[in-house]
Amino acid sequence: MSIFGAKVAIIYVVVGLVIAVAGGTLIEQLHMEPYVEEFIRTAGSVDIESPTLTKRERIQYAREQANSTFKKVFPYILVGVGIGAYPL
Repeated sequence: MSIFGAKVAIIYVVVGLVIAVAGGTLIEQLHMEPYVEEFIRTAGSVDIESPTLTKRERIQYAREQANSTFKKVFPYILVGVGIGAYPL
């Protein structure tokens, strides 16, 4: 927002959400679920045995999950940035 302003930032978020929903709908309509990465398909499930976690344990768990997800998607981020940075 500080670089492009609130209007551009809001448009960016809305367009990103529209693309995400359209992509998910397309994947579902074309029955392409087997081609989706395993960590994406299981992202909705949480593998914690105890629902009674302390605040410190919740923060630690969240940090571990964020790091795990980042490590899995980082190569794709690099490829996307590389493609976007390539001069035409």
